[in-house]
Amino acid sequence: MNCRRLQGSIYRVAKTLVVAVIALSLLPLLPAKTKQDDIQWMTSEEAFETSHNGSVPGPEAIKKVVIDASYEEVFHAASNAVTQSMWEIDKQDKTAGVLLAHRIVEEPITKNYKFEDNRCTAPAWVSLCTPEKHLYFYRVKMNELNAKQTEVVIEGKVQGYCILACTPVNLFGAKLGKTWCSDYKESCGELRTGAWLKVNDQQEMSQFVALLRNNLIAAGGL
Repeated sequence: MNCRRLQGSIYRVAKTLVVAVIALSLLPLLPAKTKQDDIQWMTSEEAFETSHNGSVPGPEAIKKVVIDASYEEVFHAASNAVTQSMWEIDKQDKTAGVLLAHRIVEEPITKNYKFEDNRCTAPAWVSLCTPEKHLYFYRVKMNELNAKQTEVVIEGKVQGYCILACTPVNLFGAKLGKTWCSDYKESCGELRTGAWLKVNDQQEMSQFVALLRNNLIAAGGL
């Protein structure tokens, strides 16, 4: 009798282990829900559509340079400069003179937002400032001024993931981090929907212009 009970116990344990192994093996097949499921990522075209984002760039978000070269030469050099800048080209329209591109990086929210009351190193909020996925969008527009002059207009936007929740710490009746959380949530909301870049703060845009000029010099266009 004891032998039968022992066999029954062994059988139940073995059955449980088999079920557990099967369940674990199926985990990779289940749809993975990530913390970034609550953000709607834009495409390069959507990033620069006024009807999509409801905003237009201010003067600080537009970089204009006039190149002493033909439209044909500048467009070709700009296309190469986009690739050399390690941006991924999403659209090329030579007739309209437009190049759309993007790049993906991981960085903290403080890369684009400077907080006066920055509490990123505090244990209560350190998770809000860890590097997260950011999408940088670029629009290069070329306008022919004359046979030997072309205007190049560059705009950029950034969209990034950040955690919207930020709670001040209640310590002896005082709300620590109240100002920080208010500024953080406002900045996070802007970042998640897409914010215009200040071109003078963007090394990548200056690098693009330098590469554009170098390509024209190499081709004998300047």
